[in-house]
Amino acid sequence: ISQIGLVDLIIWYIVVFMVGIALWFIGVIMAIIPILGWIALIFFVYPYIYLFYTRTIAWLYSLAFTEDYVP
Repeated sequence: ISQIGLVDLIIWYIVVFMVGIALWFIGVIMAIIPILGWIALIFFVYPYIYLFYTRTIAWLYSLAFTEDYVP
């Protein structure tokens, strides 16, 4: 955490929380449709949520290690 920076981590949490709330709201609206809504939610919304979270956390950690790695 010291290499990433506390401010960057707090900003990441706030942005991910706001995007998560927006995607949750979209998921709730899609879940109203009985069968097709759940299928679309499982195959389209959830994968993009996980993809967004993993890419942002990887980007956040990659900023901490900007120097070249020499084994």
